[in-house]
Amino acid sequence: MFANDNTPVALFLFLEQFPWSSLLSVIAVLMIVVFFVTSCDSGAMVIDMLCSHGNNNTPLWQRIYWTAGVGIIAAVLLLSDGISALQTMTIASALPFAVVLLIAMFGLVKALRVEAFKQDSQLIAPTPTQGASSNEGWQERLKSIVDFPSRQRVGQFINEVGLPSFIAVKDELKLLDINAIVEETDTGILITVKQGEDQGFSYAIRPKKHMQPDFAHDVNDSLHQDNEYYRAEVHLGEGGQDYCVMGWSKTALINDVVDQYHKHLYFLHLMR
Repeated sequence: MFANDNTPVALFLFLEQFPWSSLLSVIAVLMIVVFFVTSCDSGAMVIDMLCSHGNNNTPLWQRIYWTAGVGIIAAVLLLSDGISALQTMTIASALPFAVVLLIAMFGLVKALRVEAFKQDSQLIAPTPTQGASSNEGWQERLKSIVDFPSRQRVGQFINEVGLPSFIAVKDELKLLDINAIVEETDTGILITVKQGEDQGFSYAIRPKKHMQPDFAHDVNDSLHQDNEYYRAEVHLGEGGQDYCVMGWSKTALINDVVDQYHKHLYFLHLMR
């Protein structure tokens, strides 16, 4: 009956039924301390991030402020009416978060619906797999497949082939009264097309570093090259596409941009 009247000591009364009850009680206290400390720390970190618009690198004083605030509130509740006050406050404060979770569930369902439409739009107008013009021999195509270019070569390709291709698409869209912007950024080149109130289209080519496979090391030993190489990878508005356009001709690259834009317009059609 004493455990029913005093719930906080119920755990220790339970542990007294086992051998080494004192040691088990010490371990239980340590586990409780670790649980509450980590929970308080994670809660304070989340509040800190929410107040900083999702920024992880917040000032030290701000993290200390929220951590101390959580600890002080818990201490005041414990001193005022013991653990029952802390439990009541926890339950009362959880009610607004339940509403927030319901809204988050609605947002998740909406995001999954958008993702399903995005996948359906990728099924039309397949991206061309050729990396060069149709007049190029198969020997050159094979050479480009097993090639492991440096950052300088990828940058040269982006400037000499990628940028003119983007400008050509931009000029053609301008003739169709569609505004497109071509930008050179620190991470590559980017073409964006505004779609009014709908989601805009973006297509970027960025050099990305990778480690060379083992079979390539013997080929490059005589050239004393590093074990790193770069790919000219395509990035759309929803993220990287994990395919490389290095060595593609201007015509093939323009066709790829047009195909991806076609898929984007079909995606907007499904969203309506």
